[in-house]
Amino acid sequence: MTHELGRADGPALVLLHGFTDSCLCWPDAVRRWRGDYRIVAPDARGHGESLRFDTTTGGSNRSEVMVADVVSLLEGLTRESDQLPILVGHSMGAGIAAIVLAARPDLVCAAVLEDPPWIDTAAAIVRPTLLVTGGRDDAVIVGPLSQQRLAALGNHHIEVVVVPRARHTVRRDCSDAYHQIVDPWIRGAAGS
Repeated sequence: MTHELGRADGPALVLLHGFTDSCLCWPDAVRRWRGDYRIVAPDARGHGESLRFDTTTGGSNRSEVMVADVVSLLEGLTRESDQLPILVGHSMGAGIAAIVLAARPDLVCAAVLEDPPWIDTAAAIVRPTLLVTGGRDDAVIVGPLSQQRLAALGNHHIEVVVVPRARHTVRRDCSDAYHQIVDPWIRGAAGS
């Protein structure tokens, strides 16, 4: 299931939710972005109202299936518009977005990754990427050690911003701070 909201003619933001969540987890972001962007929010495979995983292929890598689903969605969007979409993902969705960024940069102009699981693909990202994490080191995935590992990669495409009082769900914990950082960044990436 994919929900589409906002301006049909606006730059596309593809919102990828976290594990056990659904595409309905973005109400504040949708409220803030719907006037300027076309918002495309799919349920990840096995979540919300999406297709379930095929039990006959239970041993397959489920993240590969979710990546393929996002690639298929993005391919459809790029056939509809000359402007490449921006991925916005949280947790699992941010990890999936990072894999897509590394594997298929031709389908995405930029991405916002909210506290993704550590991604081995970070070195391969070649599109502008804003990684937002919380400052509560005991309650985030991208804590100081992961930030050091990212910095050591020297990938100038990735910008890391820490929201001091936030935990893993940065945009829920500190919504205004999240949007003060992310909204202007998205506007710049979308060229608007």
